[in-house]
Amino acid sequence: MPTHIPAKISLHKGDIDADSKSLLHGLIIDISPSRCRFAIHVSSGFVALKKRQVFVHILSPLDNEPVIITSYIRNNQMKGNRLSVGIEFDASEQVKLNKLLEAYSVDID
Repeated sequence: MPTHIPAKISLHKGDIDADSKSLLHGLIIDISPSRCRFAIHVSSGFVALKKRQVFVHILSPLDNEPVIITSYIRNNQMKGNRLSVGIEFDASEQVKLNKLLEAYSVDID
């Protein structure tokens, strides 16, 4: 389902400081209960993200608190200065993710 949800990706679960250089700020442009597509604008020379575990930080619209979801980068694609990253959510995060999608009124069926 197409979306425009602001989000961040970090390499470590504890990276929640807004000024942290290890956080990538972007938008979730498409989401389902098991995966999403995250888009960021990058400068030239940016090295694409490798397939690895990451943590997706999404602000809950209910209390404005960050929800951190363990995830895995599955693919990425550069188009101009935009990097599009395919991310798969860890199966153990399903309950947390369903609550978040419901709060954003994203139909999960």
